[in-house]
Amino acid sequence: MTTARGIAFILVGLLAGCADVDPDGSPLAILGSPEYDAGSVAEGAIVEHTFTLQNTGRERVQVEKLATSCGCVSAEIGQEELKPGASTWLMAVIRADGVLGRHETVNVVYSDGRDRHVLSASVSVDIRTDMRLEVTPRTITSDTRLLRQADGELPRLQVSYYTFRKDSPRVRVEAPNWLEAQLEHRNRVAHPGELFEERYVLCLRLDSWSAHKHDVAIEPMKGMVMLHVEDDQTSSVEVPLEIREARDFVFKPETAYWSSADRVAPATKIVQVTRLSDSSARIVTVGALEGGWNVRTEETETGYLIHITPPSVYGADLFFSTELEMTVARGSRDRITYTAAGKWDAGD
Repeated sequence: MTTARGIAFILVGLLAGCADVDPDGSPLAILGSPEYDAGSVAEGAIVEHTFTLQNTGRERVQVEKLATSCGCVSAEIGQEELKPGASTWLMAVIRADGVLGRHETVNVVYSDGRDRHVLSASVSVDIRTDMRLEVTPRTITSDTRLLRQADGELPRLQVSYYTFRKDSPRVRVEAPNWLEAQLEHRNRVAHPGELFEERYVLCLRLDSWSAHKHDVAIEPMKGMVMLHVEDDQTSSVEVPLEIREARDFVFKPETAYWSSADRVAPATKIVQVTRLSDSSARIVTVGALEGGWNVRTEETETGYLIHITPPSVYGADLFFSTELEMTVARGSRDRITYTAAGKWDAGD
């Protein structure tokens, strides 16, 4: 019914040819068992286990490197330097994606000031194809314009879980606190060989997104949605999430800039504004937030040309700048900004 496939994560000594490594008398020890069996997991699952390490020697120890032999295995340590008696954690992570009976290694090399040592720990899993968890899409990217149109609702996730169990497993959703998540069970489909497919839809909505204080124009909102299926073992899949500012226009150059050569008679800079093909937005007004700037807008077939002239400034070593604030209509009226700046150098 089920084909078990094994993978082992092992922290082992360096291969022959690595000089000055002492495999015996290691002052760094694992508290508890150095072996962990994660049991059966779904193909594509993420398995994590944390070991506790302690320096049982009389000298400080310094971890020199962690090296993995496969991109499906990674390791992270809490502290690279430990005083005598101090402890830290060592996390092992396996991504069970298409790993068929492979033996993966991570070498942890450390020194006590006199000798180099290694430490061994292991994590093993059995990958079961009958516990496969599939999520579509595997990444979610949205912008503020689409969220306004959808009242804050993000693209829905289609979730399928395959199992030989007669009863439906429990599925949990872990999402950032600024997201509302609701999982709806749609149906159960029988496949040949007594394999069942549980189908779900995951609905995500930004929690009061229009009032959210995060300025996505400065930095996108990023997070992770985790799906956990509790069968014989818990299998998890992560879905990266990013919400960014909607872009209606592309500005060239990205910043209008004047140099000291323009000081006597500040030149007018022309900024080409191209409307993106999927946008129906139009610029209604443009104005400089600082006084003395002259701004004129000219409409073209592909967007606009903005003519910008800075004020006549006299003085040495003077930097000046302003933001151009634009009113943009896309059904409702929003505001976007553009930076214009310059610097007169002393002695010009």
